[in-house]
Amino acid sequence: MRQRETELVQTKTKDRAHKKPEVQKKSKERDCLQQCLKCTGRELGIFVALLSIFIPLSLVGFFDRQSLHPQIQELAELNANLEAELKKMANEMELKKEMELKKEVELKKKETELKKKEMEVQKKETELKKKETEVQKKETELKKKETEVQKKETELKKKETEVQKKETELKKKEPEVQKKETEVQKKENGSAEVGNGIEKNESRFI
Repeated sequence: MRQRETELVQTKTKDRAHKKPEVQKKSKERDCLQQCLKCTGRELGIFVALLSIFIPLSLVGFFDRQSLHPQIQELAELNANLEAELKKMANEMELKKEMELKKEVELKKKETELKKKEMEVQKKETELKKKETEVQKKETELKKKETEVQKKETELKKKETEVQKKETELKKKEPEVQKKETEVQKKENGSAEVGNGIEKNESRFI
């Protein structure tokens, strides 16, 4: 029995001696694998942490939530609610931005229209000012003409008054002139009669 045990021990030691390099290789491979697993575990932990930060916990809904811890489920629900609220807020902000942009565009259009209207009004004002100046010039010219006409009228009235005075004077002188004319006619008639008598007397003497 002892011999067999010793033989078994010897065979085991021999086997171990033969298997030492293989065991060493396997141990080295195990060490490498362990190191790789540690590195990959760290990287996976970092990756998972990043995923937990950047990817919402609502993706947990793909898994069986019943198997998860209730706190994680609550967090997932809270995260989902927060995401929904954030989406609503984002949509509202986008709508507000769109409305503000539309208002800005409308205001710009109104501003351009107002500027155009202001330019038109300014043009009309300049035209009206020009017309006013022209009208004022015409008015001044008309006033000058009116003054000239008034002067001429006054001169004509003066002349008319002078003519009227002369006519009245002539009318006053008319009876005197008529008297003188009658006297002259009488004298002419008397001289003619005297001449006729002298001619008759001369004919008698002949």
